[in-house]
Amino acid sequence: MSKTVNPFPGLRPFRENEAPLFFGRKRHVNEIYSKLIKNRFVSVVGNSGSGKSSLVRAGLIPLLNQESWHVCRFRPGNDPVHSLQMAFQQIWPEANHASELDAMLRKGPLGIVQAVRTFNNSQKPVLILVDQFEELFRDNHTEKKRFAENESFIQLLLQASLQSDLPIYILLTMRSDFLGECEYYHGLPEAINESQFLVPRMQRDDLQDCLTGPVEYVGEYISPRLVQQLLDEIDENQDQLPVLQHVMMRTWEIWVEAEKESVPIDLEHYKKTGGIQLALNNHAEEAYSELNTEQQRICEVLFRSLCAGIIGGRGIRKSADIQTIAQIAQCSEQAIIPVAEIFRRHDRGFLLPDSSKKLLSDTKLDISHESLMRIWHRLSNWVKEEVEAAALYVRIAESALLFNEGKAGLWRDPDLQVALEWREKQNPTETWAKPFNPHFHQAMKFIQASEKEKWYAEKDSRRRRFFANVVITLVLLVLSVLSIWAYSERNNAEKSAQDALLKKAEADTMRNKAEEQTQLALDNFKEARQQEQLALKQKEATEVERQRAIELAEKARVSKIRAENESKRAIESSILANQQRQSALYQKQVSDSLRIIAEQEEKKATKLRILSLAQNLAIRSKLADTTNFDKQVKALLTLQAYRFQIAQGGNPFDPVIMNALLSATRTYQKSSEYLSYRHNDAVLSLQACPNQDMIVSSGNDGKLLFSTSQLKPAKESDKSMPMILDNLSYNASGERLAVSCDNRSIMVYSDQDPSKAQFTIIGKHDDEITAVVWNGSQIISASLDQHIRVFDSKTGEQLKSIELTSKPLALAVNPDKELVYAGCKDGKIIEINLKDGTNKVYYEVYNDRITSLVTSNDHSVLVFGTGNGKCKGIGLNQQSELFELNGHRAGIENMRFHPSQKLLATACFDGKVRLYDLENWQSSPPVEYDEHNDWVMDVAFTSDGLTLFSASKDKTLRSYPVFASQMADYLTKKIGRNFTSKEWNLYIGEDIPYQKTIPNLP
Repeated sequence: MSKTVNPFPGLRPFRENEAPLFFGRKRHVNEIYSKLIKNRFVSVVGNSGSGKSSLVRAGLIPLLNQESWHVCRFRPGNDPVHSLQMAFQQIWPEANHASELDAMLRKGPLGIVQAVRTFNNSQKPVLILVDQFEELFRDNHTEKKRFAENESFIQLLLQASLQSDLPIYILLTMRSDFLGECEYYHGLPEAINESQFLVPRMQRDDLQDCLTGPVEYVGEYISPRLVQQLLDEIDENQDQLPVLQHVMMRTWEIWVEAEKESVPIDLEHYKKTGGIQLALNNHAEEAYSELNTEQQRICEVLFRSLCAGIIGGRGIRKSADIQTIAQIAQCSEQAIIPVAEIFRRHDRGFLLPDSSKKLLSDTKLDISHESLMRIWHRLSNWVKEEVEAAALYVRIAESALLFNEGKAGLWRDPDLQVALEWREKQNPTETWAKPFNPHFHQAMKFIQASEKEKWYAEKDSRRRRFFANVVITLVLLVLSVLSIWAYSERNNAEKSAQDALLKKAEADTMRNKAEEQTQLALDNFKEARQQEQLALKQKEATEVERQRAIELAEKARVSKIRAENESKRAIESSILANQQRQSALYQKQVSDSLRIIAEQEEKKATKLRILSLAQNLAIRSKLADTTNFDKQVKALLTLQAYRFQIAQGGNPFDPVIMNALLSATRTYQKSSEYLSYRHNDAVLSLQACPNQDMIVSSGNDGKLLFSTSQLKPAKESDKSMPMILDNLSYNASGERLAVSCDNRSIMVYSDQDPSKAQFTIIGKHDDEITAVVWNGSQIISASLDQHIRVFDSKTGEQLKSIELTSKPLALAVNPDKELVYAGCKDGKIIEINLKDGTNKVYYEVYNDRITSLVTSNDHSVLVFGTGNGKCKGIGLNQQSELFELNGHRAGIENMRFHPSQKLLATACFDGKVRLYDLENWQSSPPVEYDEHNDWVMDVAFTSDGLTLFSASKDKTLRSYPVFASQMADYLTKKIGRNFTSKEWNLYIGEDIPYQKTIPNLP
């Protein structure tokens, strides 16, 4: 293993695939296993930092995987039943009707039993692992609705463990300081007391194993004095086991950076971390210092959102999704992600999920371990501030409710000033406040009302002082005005006496003119009186005409109203008739819809039953021992299962159906039809010729063997060569073949004469050649000497030598863009431009190595496989992850695309060949063939896509039909009869009408 692969996980728990690095707990794992088998219910309880999760994930689960258990693992979260449903769908993808499964689990306390009975067709033991069970007791779990949900979930677990008909086992992990919360729930304390595993302290020898074991496993050495110092520092504080793992992770990194191959990990490297007391704080501060000012603000909000610090005064962690954190921080979701990435980097691991998971708006973040809250000083202060801020908010909210009920008054200083300063500093949002008290708006209005009352009180005081000053000023002003007025009035009186004499003379003149105007007005009045009498007569005549017009208009108005009423009644009658017609039509449509829905539901139920029956028939057929069982019945069971599956629109690549068809096919085949023993040692490489019905294989025995698609000899080299023939590669036309050897050479053959190489390329690489591919007229090779070399395929002349910073293990070519991809030992995929020799890291997988690479036939998709069994497809045009293929339990040695590009075959070190349906990769598990007795080294499809070949370390080649229809047609020709009526009723059922499995037979 590479020195760059760090064997210590840091703060996070060990994962299942890290079981080889998990030391010191073997006897504890065995104790849990014994309790689980005996009682069917075990609670693993311990303090924070005691190693509960690692003990179960890296200890118990790998042990159960060896025994083929189904492990249904989940955290309860806010909706534990929904979390359980999602976990069931992970282990049984066929449970894809989420509403049906959800209803099953919520129907009653036997929901788990019913779900396992429905979906666990293999009858394997089922472990339901509820990790961090204490999540049930957060967020006011005794509130009536939340308590009822928790009670229903707990009864599901207890009833599943109490029954004995099905192999269901329950395991909980829980912090010991939450044990007291269990007493609220019926039956839970009794179950925990019956079978509790309190995680014990690790003995000094065990602690030494957990320090030295991982280092020795990767082939390195740690000094005894460093081990001694660590044991002394941790002995009395075993709740700091995650901190120990973290400081060892940091010590390893510092040791690697020193680049002294012969020097063991020692005290000098350990001290640079800051030791047990400061390593974690220093590392977290280092991450914090990489943020700008705004990001540091977001960081504080993020971590405070993940600390449930007000529950009983205990600083405990909680999860929150990115969308919620963004609302609290009042920023975009995209601003949260880079901050989280810095803290969840693979060499830090302060946040979960780990860096291999892509962050989305609904991704829940979590602190990897509570010890970070205690040891990182900055976070410890944030937690205290969060507790104080939340406590003050709760007090404000409660006072607001009392004020609304008339039981309390508004706040005054100094309480009001404290609340105003809190509002200014905290800038609270409803999203932040809701978990503590839902009455956020009332609380904010209460502060505003208190602030406004304070303002009015101050304003009223200022107004009273102002009015007093105004009154005094007015009194003085009035006295001054009165004095001035009296003096002015005396002067005005004297002047008025003089003006009065002048006014009297003017008045006499005006009186004479008025008498003249009066006489003229009398004359005008007489004339106006005559005109008025004439107008009165005209008015009387006009009034008579007006009355007649009014009578006619009234008659017209009445006629119009009658006509409008008649028209309205006609319209209403028409509308009513139309409504009645529409109602009748609607009732008919409803009736038809209900009938159609009923028919569809009946068809759906029938379809599900037939598909389930097909699975059952296939399983019975595959398990049937033909030595004691009629092989025609075995074949008929398989064939009828296939007929049912296709008739009901089931997946033609269903692994159960495919395996049953292959098993039945094998009973009619001779071993020589699908199995070749022509090699004398491990078969390392396999290639199908693009232009002939032929495959070529090579291996440790130095043989280059050519076989037909029926595995019969076609042509071969004269004798075994004194070297290992490792990698094979045909050019696009199939006319030439390149073979790499363990002596660091490449031999090039022509299809005209495979007995002798046209030429050999030797002396170019300085270490083992790990891959050979063609790119038009060029041959490209990769070597552990960290070079990619390009050769002329006609002369063997070296055209280019490109140096990499990593050791390549696999190659794939994109000839359309003159690019080649190298999968490397340190987990990097490097993109190399063949035109100018430049290269860059295209993709990276941490703590793993890229063991295989392949591009699709149209060069749009790149698929990689790793030493730990990870398999992903990447879109080369968009550089985006397209799919992730699960199921591998060991390293993936090689992969091949089907000519249609819809299928992918993989060769795995767990001894299995897997065939993936890429169009339905999320819902359809792979077809697994486990006929080999050792590692599968390579796979290949024939050019017509009808046959898949595999090569193995067990010295054999094997062939498999690719499609279910091929095997069904083969069996149809081999079987000489149909089911009898008795056999039909026995295997299929009397309620399903008899039908001929093979129509042209009696």
